[in-house]
Amino acid sequence: MSHCVLVKISRNELSFWYQIQGSPYSPLEMNEGYKIPLYFFVNGSDFVIGNFARERSNLNDPNAYSNYFDIIRDPSKYFTIHGDSKPVKQLIYYGIENYLSHFIKTVLYKNDSIESFRQDFCLRFWFDLDIEEKEKILIEGLFKDAGYDNAHRINYYSALFESLSFNKVLNTSTSLLLLTGLENVLYLQTFKYPSPDCIFLEHFEGQGSDPRVKILAELIIDDIQQSKPYLHLEKDKEVAHILLTVARLLQNPIPIMSGQVPLSNGDSEYFRVRLRDLDDRLSFYSGFDRIYLSIEDIISKNNLSIEKLNILLLGQEINTNYFSDKLLKRYPSVKGVEENIALDAVKFIFKNISDNNYTGGKVYGAGAPPPPPPPPRPGAGAPTLKNTISKSKKK
Repeated sequence: MSHCVLVKISRNELSFWYQIQGSPYSPLEMNEGYKIPLYFFVNGSDFVIGNFARERSNLNDPNAYSNYFDIIRDPSKYFTIHGDSKPVKQLIYYGIENYLSHFIKTVLYKNDSIESFRQDFCLRFWFDLDIEEKEKILIEGLFKDAGYDNAHRINYYSALFESLSFNKVLNTSTSLLLLTGLENVLYLQTFKYPSPDCIFLEHFEGQGSDPRVKILAELIIDDIQQSKPYLHLEKDKEVAHILLTVARLLQNPIPIMSGQVPLSNGDSEYFRVRLRDLDDRLSFYSGFDRIYLSIEDIISKNNLSIEKLNILLLGQEINTNYFSDKLLKRYPSVKGVEENIALDAVKFIFKNISDNNYTGGKVYGAGAPPPPPPPPRPGAGAPTLKNTISKSKKK
């Protein structure tokens, strides 16, 4: 029986899916779900990743670890598990393998140890835009060194473009500018569609959402801070965290918006904001001028034709009528990628994996670079996930 687990790695989050040959793909869920914040808690033989670890981190527990991609830059940082000292870069290895062990026991119904599965286990990494190349290589190296010979990264855009074609969003070869909003960072990528190879990539902090979304998020955090001044909130961090929630609020705006909003520490707080205050602040917004200039610069650098350029908006934070209407004032073809079409790409990812018999092959997409040959497996020292690590903490 062939199978595969797909792990999406973002700077602040992990997501898991799996497929058994002949069946549709499914989320790979443990007690905290299939999508979890990137926090770790290690104490003795306990290893926990996700919401409980975030709670411990917010309480400044010395056994909790956050900001993974920042702390791994310090080679002197270690954590201790089962009495053994490990470099902090291995935290993500243990966290992901925790899910793989769960998959083996609860989906495959095998009681064998994870060690017996590593060499042939079909494991695929989907790295989000906020992960740097050197960070991708580091994570891939952790698994290669541990004996995962069938672990590779996928080219998400290969699958996304298959989804765009299948759903008749784009059907002909064209110059494509993809705008993606991710935690209020705006990523601009150019492609020669349907090739999934990115020709040009640029990003801008603070521009990765419909300006109304960011402004309303700021108003909500301001309101929470005014009503509860004893809460110590990092405004920029909290604004980025609630953008998706706020984008949904703006789908049906009303004169007075109120309710509960989830903060980055896992707590929810009440807010009450007038729509009129949003409109007042929006009148002073000039951020689109920078976006216009960036697009013009990309068009010039890549010798693109405005008339033949398709602009796509990816992510609920920027895929709004307001954002697209602003761009349509200057560019003739602007379309939003609906969330179901973006998620439909996961189906094509697994289809490509299945078509290639759960090995490397075309999973990388046309024109994407093939994987490097696996390094020699070390004789000893590969991280080992003991049964005690599979524990899950609940508050």
